[in-house]
Amino acid sequence: MPELDQAIIGELSRMAVAPVSPAELSGFISRRIIRPFAATYHIVWLVKEGLVYPSLYSLDDDLISNLYTQQLIKTSYKLNDGIWDKLWKGNKPAVINLPERMIGKTVPEWVPLLYNQGLQQMLAVPLTNGQHAEGFFCLYGNRLSVPNDPGLSFLLTVARQIFTCIKLRQLNQVISAQQEEIARLSHSGPLPGASGMEKHPAIIGSGAAISDVLRLVSLVAPSDTTVLLTGETGTGKEVIARAIHAGSFRKEQPMVRVNCAALPANLIESELFGHEKGSFTGALERRMGKFELAEGGTIFIDEIGELPLELQTRLLRVLQEKEVERIGGKGSFKVDVRVIAATNRDLQKEMKMGRFRSDLYYRLNVFPIHLPPLHKRKEDIQELVSHFIDLHTKRTGKKIRVPASVLRSLQTYSWPGNIRELENLIERGILNTKGDILAEIHLPTNDITQKAEKTQGFLIRPLADMEREYILEVIKYCGGKISGSNGAAIKLGIPSTTLISKMQRLGIRKEHFIKKHE
Repeated sequence: MPELDQAIIGELSRMAVAPVSPAELSGFISRRIIRPFAATYHIVWLVKEGLVYPSLYSLDDDLISNLYTQQLIKTSYKLNDGIWDKLWKGNKPAVINLPERMIGKTVPEWVPLLYNQGLQQMLAVPLTNGQHAEGFFCLYGNRLSVPNDPGLSFLLTVARQIFTCIKLRQLNQVISAQQEEIARLSHSGPLPGASGMEKHPAIIGSGAAISDVLRLVSLVAPSDTTVLLTGETGTGKEVIARAIHAGSFRKEQPMVRVNCAALPANLIESELFGHEKGSFTGALERRMGKFELAEGGTIFIDEIGELPLELQTRLLRVLQEKEVERIGGKGSFKVDVRVIAATNRDLQKEMKMGRFRSDLYYRLNVFPIHLPPLHKRKEDIQELVSHFIDLHTKRTGKKIRVPASVLRSLQTYSWPGNIRELENLIERGILNTKGDILAEIHLPTNDITQKAEKTQGFLIRPLADMEREYILEVIKYCGGKISGSNGAAIKLGIPSTTLISKMQRLGIRKEHFIKKHE
């Protein structure tokens, strides 16, 4: 059983959104995941239209260099071959002994290609969508260490994360190819955001931090992947959730919101799952729950960290089985709903404190998006101010101008209430303005700003600023190389995926360390 399970799942979650290469993903799987199970190689097999084929995004470099494997990956194989179809229908982990399959009446053509490589066993873990397998995460070795229930649970979680990495990378390629084709046909050159990023009208700002969020939104929106939005109160998590829904194939169906912090604990269960008439005191009629109301669309579960532990178990069951049972109901029914959850809590800390289930966290944290606080988006404040002035002066028809001095004061404030606080202050300022100049905004006086201070000759600065400058200097020293030998990750002593994650969080982009003429 691998150590540091949470760290492994967290690293895979970051890989889903970071631009890691297939070799990096494969190397991480080999180093951190399969060796404790005595496996030599791993392959992710995908199922499509009655065929099974190996994904090139997850193959071992050593395995690809082998002659038999080169033959293996050149073709696809029939699902109905006596092995894959049974695994597909069984929809649970299983061990296949390759020597036994070699002496059967009919031997699937992929079996000898693995057996002739000296491999004796295959452990197949299904990549399930709740009803049937969409693929298999397979480990290969001579004598595998078949895991117990906790180990299998870990492998199932890992398999889902790896599958997400592969699917999102494929989707990103499709989006990029479509954009290149549109650009070619329009003779207008490459479209902005070659990674599939597009501007969402409800998301204001063009700085590096919010641009990274937009890139992730555009990447995940067309899929049906579960998304976990994290960030401080007032950073706009519901706006991002609506942008994801609007960019999905479910956009014509409802997006239903439930706020776990706004409801008493004894009402959340009924709100989420519904109840039958007479199921409890006060249940005077049958009521549909939010999952049922969101059928075919999206459910946005806000403040998920406030969900009581006993309901976390029930929500986990709904996510796993895609079935809901009303309170007092006699049976369950299927639901087709995409889940977006949001929280301002540190759920990993909540898990350690025993207040949040780890299995639910891993179910939700398939594609995490962290929303930056406003004090890390100072470059967007002017654009946000203009937006809120336009929004709150529509009814009056007033044209209000904001002097540079007021903008400077807004940009030096730390914004503990984030965008919501900014909007409230702008609205209040407009109401107090008699002319057409917003000459003053009354900022709270108890603010602890994050400006650099000088005391006894020592410059005090935010730790994030110092980390950003140091990482940027190391990347420049390495000529812009992030991973591999002589890359910045090696110099810093951290995995390249961790460095990429830090770069995204700190707003370090390629143009910051690569000269334009290069």
